[in-house]
Amino acid sequence: MTKDYALGHIQLVRGLLFKALENVTEEQAKVIPTNFNNNILWNVGHIYVSFEHIVLGSVGKAQKIDWADLFVPGSKPAEWTKEAPTLEELKGLLQEQTSRVAEVLEGHLDDQAENPFKLGELATFTTARECISFSLFHEGLHVGTINNLKKLV
Repeated sequence: MTKDYALGHIQLVRGLLFKALENVTEEQAKVIPTNFNNNILWNVGHIYVSFEHIVLGSVGKAQKIDWADLFVPGSKPAEWTKEAPTLEELKGLLQEQTSRVAEVLEGHLDDQAENPFKLGELATFTTARECISFSLFHEGLHVGTINNLKKLV
Protein backbone atom coordinates (compact mmCIF):
# COMPACT_ATOMS: atom_id res chain seq x y z
CA MET A 1 0.00 0.00 0.00
CA THR A 2 1.03 3.62 -0.44
CA LYS A 3 1.94 5.95 2.42
CA ASP A 4 -1.60 7.10 3.20
CA TYR A 5 -4.16 4.46 4.04
CA ALA A 6 -6.91 6.08 1.92
CA LEU A 7 -4.76 5.92 -1.21
CA GLY A 8 -3.72 2.39 -0.31
CA HIS A 9 -7.35 1.38 0.03
CA ILE A 10 -8.01 2.58 -3.51
CA GLN A 11 -5.32 0.17 -4.72
CA LEU A 12 -6.79 -2.62 -2.58
CA VAL A 13 -10.36 -2.19 -3.83
CA ARG A 14 -9.21 -1.76 -7.44
CA GLY A 15 -7.29 -5.00 -7.04
CA LEU A 16 -10.52 -6.71 -5.98
CA LEU A 17 -12.26 -5.23 -9.03
CA PHE A 18 -9.54 -6.49 -11.38
CA LYS A 19 -9.69 -9.91 -9.72
CA ALA A 20 -13.46 -9.98 -10.35
CA LEU A 21 -12.84 -9.12 -14.01
CA GLU A 22 -10.29 -11.88 -14.60
CA ASN A 23 -11.39 -14.15 -17.44
CA VAL A 24 -14.44 -12.01 -18.29
CA THR A 25 -14.59 -11.68 -22.08
CA GLU A 26 -15.85 -8.65 -23.98
CA GLU A 27 -18.87 -10.71 -25.02
CA GLN A 28 -19.68 -11.77 -21.45
CA ALA A 29 -19.28 -8.18 -20.26
CA LYS A 30 -22.06 -7.10 -22.64
CA VAL A 31 -24.66 -9.73 -21.68
CA ILE A 32 -27.66 -8.33 -19.81
CA PRO A 33 -29.20 -11.21 -17.86
CA THR A 34 -32.98 -11.61 -17.73
CA ASN A 35 -34.59 -9.28 -15.18
CA PHE A 36 -31.50 -7.03 -15.04
CA ASN A 37 -31.08 -3.52 -16.46
CA ASN A 38 -27.31 -3.54 -16.70
CA ASN A 39 -24.33 -5.73 -17.46
CA ILE A 40 -20.75 -6.10 -16.29
CA LEU A 41 -19.53 -3.45 -18.75
CA TRP A 42 -22.02 -0.91 -17.37
CA ASN A 43 -20.92 -1.61 -13.79
CA VAL A 44 -17.24 -1.14 -14.69
CA GLY A 45 -17.94 2.09 -16.57
CA HIS A 46 -20.13 3.32 -13.73
CA ILE A 47 -17.32 2.71 -11.23
CA TYR A 48 -14.91 4.74 -13.38
CA VAL A 49 -17.29 7.63 -14.05
CA SER A 50 -18.55 7.81 -10.46
CA PHE A 51 -15.05 7.83 -8.97
CA GLU A 52 -13.95 10.52 -11.41
CA HIS A 53 -16.96 12.68 -10.54
CA ILE A 54 -17.04 12.13 -6.78
CA VAL A 55 -13.35 12.03 -5.88
CA LEU A 56 -11.49 13.97 -8.55
CA GLY A 57 -14.44 16.27 -9.13
CA SER A 58 -14.35 17.26 -5.46
CA VAL A 59 -10.92 18.82 -5.97
CA GLY A 60 -11.63 20.25 -9.43
CA LYS A 61 -9.44 17.68 -11.23
CA ALA A 62 -12.01 15.46 -12.96
CA GLN A 63 -11.30 14.73 -16.59
CA LYS A 64 -13.99 15.32 -19.20
CA ILE A 65 -15.50 11.99 -20.23
CA ASP A 66 -17.43 12.21 -23.51
CA TRP A 67 -19.33 8.99 -22.82
CA ALA A 68 -20.03 9.56 -19.10
CA ASP A 69 -23.79 9.74 -19.75
CA LEU A 70 -23.74 6.03 -20.65
CA PHE A 71 -22.86 5.13 -17.06
CA VAL A 72 -24.78 7.56 -14.86
CA PRO A 73 -27.40 6.27 -12.40
CA GLY A 74 -30.56 5.30 -14.25
CA SER A 75 -28.81 4.68 -17.57
CA LYS A 76 -28.84 1.26 -19.21
CA PRO A 77 -27.07 -0.32 -22.17
CA ALA A 78 -30.36 -1.11 -23.91
CA GLU A 79 -30.84 2.66 -24.35
CA TRP A 80 -27.31 3.58 -25.46
CA THR A 81 -27.19 5.62 -28.66
CA LYS A 82 -23.42 5.81 -28.96
CA GLU A 83 -20.50 3.45 -28.70
CA ALA A 84 -19.29 2.59 -25.22
CA PRO A 85 -15.66 1.90 -24.41
CA THR A 86 -14.65 -1.75 -24.37
CA LEU A 87 -13.97 -3.65 -21.18
CA GLU A 88 -10.24 -3.58 -21.93
CA GLU A 89 -10.34 0.19 -22.48
CA LEU A 90 -12.15 0.67 -19.18
CA LYS A 91 -9.64 -1.51 -17.35
CA GLY A 92 -6.82 0.65 -18.72
CA LEU A 93 -8.63 3.82 -17.70
CA LEU A 94 -9.19 2.46 -14.19
CA GLN A 95 -5.47 1.70 -13.84
CA GLU A 96 -4.58 5.18 -15.06
CA GLN A 97 -7.17 6.73 -12.73
CA THR A 98 -5.69 4.89 -9.75
CA SER A 99 -2.24 6.35 -10.47
CA ARG A 100 -3.59 9.81 -11.26
CA VAL A 101 -5.61 10.09 -8.06
CA ALA A 102 -2.52 9.25 -5.99
CA GLU A 103 -0.51 11.96 -7.78
CA VAL A 104 -3.25 14.58 -7.46
CA LEU A 105 -4.27 13.90 -3.87
CA GLU A 106 -1.04 12.91 -2.07
CA GLY A 107 -0.72 15.40 0.78
CA HIS A 108 -4.12 16.99 0.06
CA LEU A 109 -6.58 14.36 1.27
CA ASP A 110 -7.86 16.48 4.13
CA ASP A 111 -7.99 19.82 2.32
CA GLN A 112 -11.42 21.39 2.02
CA ALA A 113 -13.06 20.18 -1.20
CA GLU A 114 -13.51 22.71 -3.97
CA ASN A 115 -16.74 20.92 -4.92
CA PRO A 116 -18.08 18.91 -1.96
CA PHE A 117 -20.05 15.84 -3.02
CA LYS A 118 -23.63 15.83 -1.81
CA LEU A 119 -25.40 12.48 -1.49
CA GLY A 120 -28.93 13.82 -1.65
CA GLU A 121 -30.11 14.80 1.81
CA LEU A 122 -28.12 12.00 3.45
CA ALA A 123 -24.62 13.42 3.56
CA THR A 124 -22.15 15.92 2.19
CA PHE A 125 -18.51 14.89 1.79
CA THR A 126 -16.22 17.89 2.21
CA THR A 127 -12.70 16.45 1.78
CA ALA A 128 -11.12 14.14 -0.75
CA ARG A 129 -10.61 11.57 2.03
CA GLU A 130 -14.36 11.57 2.76
CA CYS A 131 -15.13 11.29 -0.95
CA ILE A 132 -12.71 8.35 -1.28
CA SER A 133 -14.30 6.61 1.69
CA PHE A 134 -17.78 6.83 0.17
CA SER A 135 -16.53 5.98 -3.33
CA LEU A 136 -14.83 2.80 -2.15
CA PHE A 137 -18.02 1.68 -0.42
CA HIS A 138 -19.87 2.38 -3.68
CA GLU A 139 -17.22 0.56 -5.73
CA GLY A 140 -17.45 -2.46 -3.43
CA LEU A 141 -21.19 -2.67 -4.03
CA HIS A 142 -20.58 -2.78 -7.77
CA VAL A 143 -17.79 -5.35 -7.44
CA GLY A 144 -20.35 -7.53 -5.66
CA THR A 145 -22.80 -6.96 -8.49
CA ILE A 146 -20.12 -7.89 -11.04
CA ASN A 147 -19.39 -11.12 -9.16
CA ASN A 148 -23.10 -11.97 -9.19
CA LEU A 149 -23.49 -11.12 -12.88
CA LYS A 150 -20.54 -13.38 -13.72
CA LYS A 151 -22.58 -16.33 -12.45
CA LEU A 152 -25.34 -15.51 -14.94
CA VAL A 153 -23.40 -14.88 -18.16
